[in-house]
Amino acid sequence: METLIWRQFEMKHPDDWEMLQFGRGPDTGRCVLADRHQYRLEFNWRRFDAPPDWQRTLSDYGNKLKTDHSNASIRPVETSGWSGLDISGKELNTSRFGRFFGEESCLVEIVFIWPEAKDSDLTRDVLESVRERPSLGSTTRWRAFGMDLQASETVTLQACVVEPARAEMRFGNGKSPIPTELFQRLGLVPHWLKGSVPQWLEMQVSSDVIDIQQSGTTIRGHDIACVEGILRQGPLRRMVRKPPKLRAAAWQCPQDGRLYCATCTDRGEGEATRLPGRRLACCPSLASEIGTR
Repeated sequence: METLIWRQFEMKHPDDWEMLQFGRGPDTGRCVLADRHQYRLEFNWRRFDAPPDWQRTLSDYGNKLKTDHSNASIRPVETSGWSGLDISGKELNTSRFGRFFGEESCLVEIVFIWPEAKDSDLTRDVLESVRERPSLGSTTRWRAFGMDLQASETVTLQACVVEPARAEMRFGNGKSPIPTELFQRLGLVPHWLKGSVPQWLEMQVSSDVIDIQQSGTTIRGHDIACVEGILRQGPLRRMVRKPPKLRAAAWQCPQDGRLYCATCTDRGEGEATRLPGRRLACCPSLASEIGTR
């Protein structure tokens, strides 16, 4: 089973399921996982000030299904602290569950889509794995698209790019280019990487940064290229405020061959060498450092 960490929730799912649709909103959103053939699971969340009447919602939904799909079999089910409806019919073969998580004040709905027979063991395993993840203090953990990362609590997810051989998660505050945090996972490296990883990393930041300083380190078999510098600004901004600093680290994972890159721009004093492992991990040998200081 693979672990998905999205917002403040963690959930396990079969290894061959991948997230194809994703929601960025902190108060309401939807993620969809699929296997090679079709959608298999929906993960929906909505924040409430007080626990909603989920049983009434289920009843209303069940009545609507009976009207729209008169031949479908609809029965209430409960498992692992979740309550829902089991729906079987020619056009529908799903299981819908809901549960209110008090710490996040969030109603989570999970819908299983069954191509064939329902799998009660899989249903139980997935539902039992869902839990709230407490804040790690200054960062929030995310795990998706082959990346295990820590984003600062001062930023929110602004954009995702998920394409063949390219996954990116960009965080910011939505109003200013500072602070920003960008995490990347790039595949098919031999086909596009011209030169070394340090050369590639310098090219990524050179147009935006002055006083570039390059360094490198090795962490558990991973050769890390690091760059630090001052973000370009107009003379007036430099006089008014402390100039923002850019820190970036990139490496090619020896286990999967993909290139990983973490880039952070803020006014802090952190070091680029603390990004690999502590802020972005590619494999278990680096993920063990996630959340350490």
